[in-house]
Amino acid sequence: MRFGMESVDDVVILVPGRLLAETEALELELYRLIEEKRTKIVLDLGKTEIIASPAIKALERVDIRARESGIILCFCNIDHLAAIPAVFWIIRKFRVYATREECLRVLRLAREPVPLTPRRLIS
Repeated sequence: MRFGMESVDDVVILVPGRLLAETEALELELYRLIEEKRTKIVLDLGKTEIIASPAIKALERVDIRARESGIILCFCNIDHLAAIPAVFWIIRKFRVYATREECLRVLRLAREPVPLTPRRLIS
């Protein structure tokens, strides 16, 4: 799978191609960025037309590692994918913004990412 990579200030933006199915290369690149402590990562799905279910699982694993490491991983430009059932999980589980600009604006406001932990019920 091919993907583009850009940097805007301290934000790394990954842009996967048309098909997001075999995600090994993308997953490895995301893990590499996490290990490098790149604290703000955007996955721009504007060019993506197809997302396979295994890709969602891979992104979920990466998102868990990112959160544990205090890294913000967010998604943008997914409106055109709304008819794909797997996109429901992206919207439900991940940080999603309508546009890249909106995502970058939010990330500029985030000085120090804070690891998100699951909320626990106090009994």
